[in-house]
Amino acid sequence: MISGGLLLIAGSLLAMTNLDADTSYGSIAWRLIVLGFGLGLVTTPMTATAVAAVPHHLAGMASAANNAFRQVGGALGPAVLGALLSTRAVHSLPGHLADAGVTGSQAHIVVATAKEGGLGAVAGMNLGSTAHQVYGALGDSLLDGMRLCLVVAAALALTAAVCADVLLRPKQRTGTGAARTADTTQHGNPASSADRAQHRTPVASAETAQAPGTAEPS
Repeated sequence: MISGGLLLIAGSLLAMTNLDADTSYGSIAWRLIVLGFGLGLVTTPMTATAVAAVPHHLAGMASAANNAFRQVGGALGPAVLGALLSTRAVHSLPGHLADAGVTGSQAHIVVATAKEGGLGAVAGMNLGSTAHQVYGALGDSLLDGMRLCLVVAAALALTAAVCADVLLRPKQRTGTGAARTADTTQHGNPASSADRAQHRTPVASAETAQAPGTAEPS
C-alpha cells in the first residue's frame, strides 16, 4: 500500500509539470486529488508499519521516531525545494525577459534585483511601460522553478516507492519452519498432547480402580 501511494504521489507531481498560467482549476483539481489520495495511502500505513516492526515495549519509541523524521522532512523538504525554485527562476529570468522584449539596462536591473531580494523584490520596482512584459517573464521563470521542484520531488517519491517495495516485502518462511508449522497443524503440538495425556492418566486410573467396587452387590 505504501509503494502504491508513493507511485500515485510521483505520478501526480509529474502531471503538474505541464501546468501554466492558463491552466483551468479543473485541470489542477484532479491532480491535487490524486496527490492527496496518495498521501493518505502513505501516512497512516507508514506509522503502523513502524510500530509493528519493533517489539511491543518499543512501540512508543518507534512512533516517536517516525513522527520526528516526518517533522524533519516537513521542514527540510520545503527549504531545499524552495532554494531550488529560486535558483532556477533567477537563472531563467534573463532569457524570459529577452523573449518578452525587455533588454538592455532595465533587464540587468531587474535580474540584479531578483538575485538580491528574490522575485518578489521586482514587484516594488518602478517598471514603467514594461511592467506587463516583466511580470510575464517573472511568471514564466517561476513556472520553470516549480517544474524543477516537481521533477525532483517525483524522483524522490519514485525512489522511496522502490525502497518501500524492497524493504517492506513480507519475509518468506524457511522450509524447516514451514514444515514444522504444517506438522503442528496436522498432528497438533506434541508437547501439549503429552501433557494432556499425562493429566488424563490419573483420572482414568482412578475410574478403573473404582469400577470393580461399583460392580459388587451392596
